[in-house]
Amino acid sequence: MNACLIRGRYVIVDADAPVLEHAALLVDEGRITAIGPYATLRVQAPGLPVIGSERHLVLPGFVNAHFHGKGLGSFQLGFLDDQLELWILERKAQRPVDAYLDTLLSTANLIESGVTSVLHSHVMRDPTRYENELERVLGAYQEAGLRVAFAPDIRWRNNFVYESDDRFAALLPQPLRACFERHIGTLAPVVPDRYYSAFDGLVARVGLAGPRHRLLYGPLSLQWTGDAEMREIARRAADYGTGLHIHVQESPYQFDLGPRTYGHSIVRQLDKLGALTPKTTLAHAVWLTDNDLDLLAQRGASYAHNLSANLRLKSGISPVLRAREKGVNVAIGTDSMTINDDEDYVQEMRLVAKMHRPPGIDEPALSSRDVLRMATRNGRKAVLFDDVGVLGAGGPADVVTMRLDRMLDQLHAPGFDPVDLLLYRGKREDIDHVLVAGECLLAGGRLTKIDKARTLDALREEAARYAVAPPPDTRRLMDELRPHLVRYYATWFREHGEPHYVFNSRV
Repeated sequence: MNACLIRGRYVIVDADAPVLEHAALLVDEGRITAIGPYATLRVQAPGLPVIGSERHLVLPGFVNAHFHGKGLGSFQLGFLDDQLELWILERKAQRPVDAYLDTLLSTANLIESGVTSVLHSHVMRDPTRYENELERVLGAYQEAGLRVAFAPDIRWRNNFVYESDDRFAALLPQPLRACFERHIGTLAPVVPDRYYSAFDGLVARVGLAGPRHRLLYGPLSLQWTGDAEMREIARRAADYGTGLHIHVQESPYQFDLGPRTYGHSIVRQLDKLGALTPKTTLAHAVWLTDNDLDLLAQRGASYAHNLSANLRLKSGISPVLRAREKGVNVAIGTDSMTINDDEDYVQEMRLVAKMHRPPGIDEPALSSRDVLRMATRNGRKAVLFDDVGVLGAGGPADVVTMRLDRMLDQLHAPGFDPVDLLLYRGKREDIDHVLVAGECLLAGGRLTKIDKARTLDALREEAARYAVAPPPDTRRLMDELRPHLVRYYATWFREHGEPHYVFNSRV
């Protein structure tokens, strides 16, 4: 759609700006050319089509700052939520899923939830076809029409615990050790030189930055990458002028890893390696100390808060309020693990708003506008699109409309802030239109570019083929390894320290 008016009873242009009433956006060639009263703009552009109505809320598209492109949830793939380290073990036994189809399904879920920009932290499915997989997954986003910051991953060592596979193998009894070593011998990780080559090749083919994509480095975590390799990745990111996205201190065991390995936190080690910059986004970052937060603020780095995933994987509660107090930029991601496995970004926002409310009259809490800011403009630094997350003249027409019919009725007391209305009453099913660069990806609640039913059918066919001819079974090996992994971590996470939030006490 080249030109249109987007109309709403309420128009939220920015989390920090007054809400406009009975207003509209004038959109042309993918950008907003004017914002003002609907009656005025209608006179100025009498023949243009109109999206929305007096029964709509208009707001900026959401920015998902950490996402893995997983359309199928872990329960569908045969395993339950658990402590992160045990959950990772379980994932090794899941059935394979076509990366393109799974990602395409996930993009449909994002669009239906009002997300217009997303950071995709890739987790490779098949290392033997790594380069092709990157192309196909990025292609799914391009087909869907979303803006994506695409972060190819590397994880080539410490496959089972937070030190070498040889070290873990030495702790296993025979014959389990022999089975484990045979399994390790079948793995074909993407080693650093291949990773650098794959990234450079992707840049050569699609460009470092395009109208709806950015490429950045996405090492999954320091313990899976290595210090020398992380230093090289940081150097390459600086040379390209691009970003870096990495999981850091997600669980208490990862929190313990820093002092055990370096004598200080992983956050500080990343800084020593040159990897902590204004274009760095940490994923999860649950176990942050005040010193870590100070360092993030000094370097201008951000982190993506993934509340649902943190709850599901027993990771803890990230110190969002303390981060805000210290001036750290915090965005919201879903990690492909929302509470309902449906990528409901509106519900994720509400969950964030309600979780960060420590008891006490004098204790701080997140307002609805705080959360909307995290869900929109704060995500800019993660996705490397400098002008998304707000609605302004000259800016991109990345817009969401929501029907007010269910959200607002005559029972509501007057005088409310429409941003509160969104956070208290909005639901995913209220989303009516989603536009990226003026292009409708969702119209009247219906996807315009993706055939979701057809994608699901293809995934069902794949699952049926797997059931008939499953690959070699690794489930038994993972089950046998589980008690040994539990024993390995038995001496970790003994001293919890002083919590950022106090919810209750034994004494």
